[in-house]
Amino acid sequence: MIKIKTKQLQSLLSKLNVAVEKTAFKPSSGWVHINIDTNGKILLQVSNFDYYVEASFEAESESNEALIATVEAETFIPLVSKLTKEYLNVRIDDNGKALILSTDSNLYTFPLQINQSTGEVAEVPAINFDAIHYSIDEIPGKCIASITNINAKGFSDDSKLKKAYQSFVYVDNVGAVTFTGPIYINDFHYESVDEEEGFKILLNEGQSKLLSIFGDEEKVFVEVERTSDDNAKRKARFLGANMRITYIVQPNSLTNEFPAEKIRNIVSSDTHVVVDREEFIKALARLMVFDKKFNSTVMDYSKIEWKEKECKLVSVKSKNFEVIPYINAENAFEHESIIRFADLIGILKVFTSKEIDMSYGSSPAITINAEEFKQLVPEVVKR
Repeated sequence: MIKIKTKQLQSLLSKLNVAVEKTAFKPSSGWVHINIDTNGKILLQVSNFDYYVEASFEAESESNEALIATVEAETFIPLVSKLTKEYLNVRIDDNGKALILSTDSNLYTFPLQINQSTGEVAEVPAINFDAIHYSIDEIPGKCIASITNINAKGFSDDSKLKKAYQSFVYVDNVGAVTFTGPIYINDFHYESVDEEEGFKILLNEGQSKLLSIFGDEEKVFVEVERTSDDNAKRKARFLGANMRITYIVQPNSLTNEFPAEKIRNIVSSDTHVVVDREEFIKALARLMVFDKKFNSTVMDYSKIEWKEKECKLVSVKSKNFEVIPYINAENAFEHESIIRFADLIGILKVFTSKEIDMSYGSSPAITINAEEFKQLVPEVVKR
């Protein structure tokens, strides 16, 4: 019988749960594999088609016992999350068919998943990472997790995306960029290596959401496999203090198509205007009341007339307008941005700050500047 600290197991399983995605096509993606060696090291594993996640920690005390079990995550993880005892005991039943968790007053049984061909405990498919061709160390966990918190929010259900790379988050040693409808530009803000020596990969929606498992204060190592075949998929690995994610990522041929540098250059602007977020949103909403009376296929846009000390929000359809004074302005000048107010409201509601810093004029988009990232609101091209 092996003794485990309950909170340690709960903490790691709550992170692993993000990676559990049971499907009829791949039942093993709904399993948790548990491997405990005779030194008390515990390894938890979850996998899917294009990722493999490991979590490790130490048992509360050494026991010369080893244990291998694979169980259904949909019952195992919720049950463990509800345990209140400080410690729990883990063992395999006498028939070798179930995993048993017990405390001094509880006992729970979980059937083992068995490989029907061998009769042994089933394993979750690992993604082997034999050769490291590039590595970068100590990216702050806060930066890595921000890919989930910022870039993954930009995914769209729009099937009209024109380019294949728009279905991914672009990640390199500088930051991350999402170009899936909304454009999110996330800067890691840390001392990185020269960009030419860095890595670049594409992560799909499911892969990018896993990066939330890393803590803000931990350091994350990134390893990327290089290949001489630009059309072959590669592997990338993110390693934290006790969590590891291995991905199968897109080939260089697609990754190199992503216009990351071009997008980053778009947001370079010396112009900044700061407005009260709530006041700005409410003004937009009031003008949209009039817009709804018009056919949405006719002049489906409105405009912002930027001035040196204020901006004028104009409903092109109704000719109504509101004037919003700037709280602060830097290098403001007169300019007109044609834009859909509904798009702008939707984006502004994501922000929580009292004030919003916006840039304009250097590109066909309005840039909303936050501390950790920038988001572009494309201007409308009138036809």
